[in-house]
Amino acid sequence: MDVDDINGFCCADTIDLSVFTDPHFLASAHTFQDHVYTGWMTEAHSEKVQIFERGVLDGSLHAPWKDEVWQRDNDANTNFEAGYGQDGPPGSQNESSARAG
Repeated sequence: MDVDDINGFCCADTIDLSVFTDPHFLASAHTFQDHVYTGWMTEAHSEKVQIFERGVLDGSLHAPWKDEVWQRDNDANTNFEAGYGQDGPPGSQNESSARAG
């Protein structure tokens, strides 16, 4: 048996340090950090996931239909100011509804 490595650590030559700059590795590392920071799969999160999965399976959880959203946003009981409604002139939006999320 021919052994060239004296210290017993034979993996030093096989480590490719460029893996740490690979965008796929960096994306997965950032995702892992996000999961750790937000408490992903803690007991509270696991309960939320179970509630979500039960709601999807039994049909009680769904995204609101566009008609439901329109009715909610354009309720007939809104106060109309200056003949325009709550958002101002037609085609304009208030700042809170213009922001994403």
